[in-house]
Amino acid sequence: MSEPEMTSRLSEPSELVDLARYPIDDLDSPKAQRLIADCRAALEAESCCVLPGFVTPKATAAMGAEANALAPLAYHLGGRVNAYRTEDDPSFPPDHPRRIFFKSCEGNVAYDQIPDEVSIKRLYRWEAMPRFLAAVFGYEALYRFEDPFQAINILSWGEGDDLAWHFDMNEFTVTLLFQEPEGGGDFEFVPHIRSRSDENYDAVT
Repeated sequence: MSEPEMTSRLSEPSELVDLARYPIDDLDSPKAQRLIADCRAALEAESCCVLPGFVTPKATAAMGAEANALAPLAYHLGGRVNAYRTEDDPSFPPDHPRRIFFKSCEGNVAYDQIPDEVSIKRLYRWEAMPRFLAAVFGYEALYRFEDPFQAINILSWGEGDDLAWHFDMNEFTVTLLFQEPEGGGDFEFVPHIRSRSDENYDAVT
């Protein structure tokens, strides 16, 4: 399939973020330090930090248009998965959460399918982003993922598709919403349901 034509262009990565509200390009400024502190507090309390309007309306529209143009390239993966993304394990009882499986289906445009000029890829490569995220998560530095397929994914769901309830396998995940759903699209999130020392299977069930 030929590469789709991208019609939306923003000249600089800094045009993508509302820097007046989220000054991630000047982390030493008092406003940025307050932002980082607020993000850390939210992560501590809820294990989730939401930044409304982080991407400007113009950039959001551009990203949505670009994502829709790339959507026909998506690989559609469907099947039944458990919350742990593992195979069925008969050593557990039938009603154990590791043996409860859900329908899951989504379209996935991989990193190598996303042209370099696309807004989301340029935001990912902007040096201000890993510096900001490192400050929020308390790391000295963060580095971009070298996986040629998974560094960025553009995900799409159509009518009847589902993203099954699951645990992420990463230290953290950064998600941008480009386009509101026409229907459905409910997001359920349960903070602190398990720990490294306690899987808390009763609550997960």
